[in-house]
Amino acid sequence: MAGKRFGVIVVGAGQSGLATGHQLARWGVDFVILDGAERVGESWRRRWDSLRLFTPARYDGLPGMAFPASPTYFPTKDEMAAYLEEYARHFALPVRLGAEVTRLCAAPDGRNVNLGCGSTAPEAVAAAVVAAGAHLGAAFDGDADRCILADERGEVRDGDAILYLWATRLLAERRLVPPAIVATSMSNLGLELALARQGISVVRCGVGDRLVVETMRREGIGLGGEQSGHVVRLELAATGDGLLTAVQMAALVHQAGRPLSELLAGFKVWIHRMKVK
Repeated sequence: MAGKRFGVIVVGAGQSGLATGHQLARWGVDFVILDGAERVGESWRRRWDSLRLFTPARYDGLPGMAFPASPTYFPTKDEMAAYLEEYARHFALPVRLGAEVTRLCAAPDGRNVNLGCGSTAPEAVAAAVVAAGAHLGAAFDGDADRCILADERGEVRDGDAILYLWATRLLAERRLVPPAIVATSMSNLGLELALARQGISVVRCGVGDRLVVETMRREGIGLGGEQSGHVVRLELAATGDGLLTAVQMAALVHQAGRPLSELLAGFKVWIHRMKVK
């Protein structure tokens, strides 16, 4: 792989990585999936022998390929590993195994989760993006269901920016049906105004990704999220997935061929001023 350049590099050949690869392949993006294991699904094989998934098979499949079991069956760890390996083979996903990956802030000791890093402190990733001359960076929380971006200039971009970027891209591709998103009461007014100029409406809901998803399903809306970085695209996942969001945004920037800061030029954060008596 030396000297080879890819539009998108996906780190990890687990469920999120393989599902993301499937979508990238559909879009025709030049990508590769890197994993440090010797086989796809190896992290499942290494778990305790009695482990079964706590979700039935009807919910365990990835896009384009149902889990091969009765809908009410609870798969074992080895069955899940075999399914992931077959998924990669079936769709001929470009998985490179045994890859060495350098990670930032990845030495947990049980007490330092999100300590000076991650989506609650994205400045570290932003600085690393500038230092490396990267196109963008992504910071996640402890369970990686939130994603905060940093653009090529080192400016932090929160969930509102991600919603704007994703919604406008889907609209341009005629895939935002209806032309609306769901956002919580915490989202900045600037998001609503910027999307309104594109003909996209914003349906507000209470705080929490659970309420976001409930509102999306009730209103028949496919995209929603929170300023904090929980972003949901129901076509791809039923809950927030920070890794999936990051790869989707990387693919979007690559396909556009323009810097992230330029793609977000139409979105301006409004500063709210309050008087306290």
